[in-house]
Amino acid sequence: MLEDDQWKPVRLCDISSIKHGWAFKGEYMFEELTGKPILVNIGNFSYTGGFRFESTRTREYRGEYPKEYELKPGDILLAMTCQTSGGEILGIPARVPDDGRVYLHNQRLGKVVVNNPEKVFPGFLYWLFLWKNFNAHLCATATGTKILHTAPNRIEEYAFLLPPINGQKNIARTLYAIDNKIQLNLSINALLETVGEAVFKRWFVEFEFPNEEGKPYKSSGGEMVYNQELGKEIPLGWQLTTLEKVAEFTRGFSYNGLEKSTIEGDLVFMTLNSIYEGGGFKREFAYLTSNRLKDRHLLNEGDLIIPNTEQTKTGTLLGFPALVEFPNNYGKRVGCFSHHLTKVTPFNKETKLYLFYYLHFNQVNAIKYHTGSVIWGLDVKGFIENEMILIPNSEVLNAFSEFATQIFGKKLLNNKQSTTLSAMRDSLLPKLMSGKIRVPIEKQEAS
Repeated sequence: MLEDDQWKPVRLCDISSIKHGWAFKGEYMFEELTGKPILVNIGNFSYTGGFRFESTRTREYRGEYPKEYELKPGDILLAMTCQTSGGEILGIPARVPDDGRVYLHNQRLGKVVVNNPEKVFPGFLYWLFLWKNFNAHLCATATGTKILHTAPNRIEEYAFLLPPINGQKNIARTLYAIDNKIQLNLSINALLETVGEAVFKRWFVEFEFPNEEGKPYKSSGGEMVYNQELGKEIPLGWQLTTLEKVAEFTRGFSYNGLEKSTIEGDLVFMTLNSIYEGGGFKREFAYLTSNRLKDRHLLNEGDLIIPNTEQTKTGTLLGFPALVEFPNNYGKRVGCFSHHLTKVTPFNKETKLYLFYYLHFNQVNAIKYHTGSVIWGLDVKGFIENEMILIPNSEVLNAFSEFATQIFGKKLLNNKQSTTLSAMRDSLLPKLMSGKIRVPIEKQEAS
């Protein structure tokens, strides 16, 4: 049966409080992880909620600290600072993972403390904090211009309608069910990436690709020849050449003054923001533009691109490869790319995915060709003229291309499904939080 309308107007301070973190000392923070507590930072938050430790700078803390700032699995943290004037991540929540590691409550992060667990379900609050209505409240009351700040008392003043506990649990379960499928897709894709990298290393670093009998080539007595330039033996019939002889490298166009839109246009516009640190494509940062460009600046789904610019000097982006993906709702599936990116077009199409993994494994070589001091650029000409690449024979190359195509095909399907699910979740969230849509539940207490 449907839940009744006992939704009560409350302020956040009526049901919970927000606690400040501690100012941990910089001299005890280290990027090398040795098992010490992890210090949570605003940079670890995802724009869509949750943490992204695997793709962001993660540091541990090796000094003394008050034990009250140790976090428990399931604790909800809110970002209280946003470094953009739009305030996109102000109030974004994330839950402390239950992975056996200790996490620490840093300053500028607010910990949510529920006052009465019998009347308030923390899982409901997590989704409440992802409601744009909550973000709008924090932005409207924030201080600062270029960098926005909020505070516990401003967060606690947020007013909303609180459904009964059963309603809270069912709203949370509905949204978590969708989100869990998205997370499952991410986990599957991470596994597929690991498998792809392992096979590439096995075949092209250890030279243990399957021979004609399906046995590991090198350890089964496959013929090897000494290559003087590499200083080691390579399989018979393989060739060492330069990147410029394997693919065409085309730099994007300068987009100064270009009109951009997130809702309409002829082309999907790719920028440096479209690439994850460490490789991978961020479809949520693809913009639309109405400008027509030359064919060499157009992109199709599956095209290979690399960043030729990095805003920092960490080496986590320059030269890392990514395969283009488009938003689900973009039917034409044609894009363009800025001068911060370079399109890589192999002369032999069977080489594309081999080249993707090669660039991934050898990204450190691209960093050697960086230019600039504050902002790094890639000397593409010097890179492709001097960087050597070992090309396998056609049989091995074609076999790997077929295998890798299946890997990337499965990843793409999972990404498309996740995008559809994300849109469904984002559409449902405001309707559930405002009571416009009620989740059918039984009267008895939900477990």
